Amino acid sequence: FSPPPDQPEVVRILLPSGTRVEMVAVAAGRFWMGADWAETEEKPQRLVVLDSYYIDRYEVTVSNYQQCVDAGVCDAPADGEDCNWQVGGRSDHPINCVSWYDANNFCNWAGKRLPTEAEWEKAARGVDARLYPWGDAEPDCKRANTGWGSLGCGAQGTRPVGSVPAGQSPYGAQDMIGNVWEWVADTYEVDAYQRAVLRNPVNTTPSDYRVLRGNSWYYSYPIMVSRASNRF
Repeated sequence: FSPPPDQPEVVRILLPSGTRVEMVAVAAGRFWMGADWAETEEKPQRLVVLDSYYIDRYEVTVSNYQQCVDAGVCDAPADGEDCNWQVGGRSDHPINCVSWYDANNFCNWAGKRLPTEAEWEKAARGVDARLYPWGDAEPDCKRANTGWGSLGCGAQGTRPVGSVPAGQSPYGAQDMIGNVWEWVADTYEVDAYQRAVLRNPVNTTPSDYRVLRGNSWYYSYPIMVSRASNRF
């Protein structure tokens, strides 16, 4: 195992638009992925080995996604109720109402890629099989913008990225639980873990579904849905 550092290793890179964004380092090594006691799709829990990588410290903001649209690379996302696109005062909120293809296009424009399920989960929970990024304590509004008590912790929507630093992951990634669901690279299959390799796994089997991780402001039962091993 390569446990997370006491202080996150942060790097700053430039988007093609010139905007500076932060990423955090996740060291190579093993971690416990999945959960034997939970949903069928999370079994079996197993030791997975990953190479080192970086992952965005914050969810992609409306402002950053707007820059990709302005560059003629990304399509405008959906708008309407609960969508942040072209809503005043939400430039620092996470972009939402985007398809997997939209998210993938943005990553390509930014010179990055979507994380795999395994990379997302390790960045969220570290190496010790904790339930949530912050440990095993149940979610609350100090740690995640979820449906705890009322939707969006009373806001009835998203919050600016990084609004709940007490919920950061062992590597310093913010909002990995709550705010908005996050796309990963993998296609979704219930039994994917039963056939997956143990080193740098990624499921590319053709499927009608892709995987989302991390819960959102909208869901009203955060204890189970907010677990770092939860697949949607």
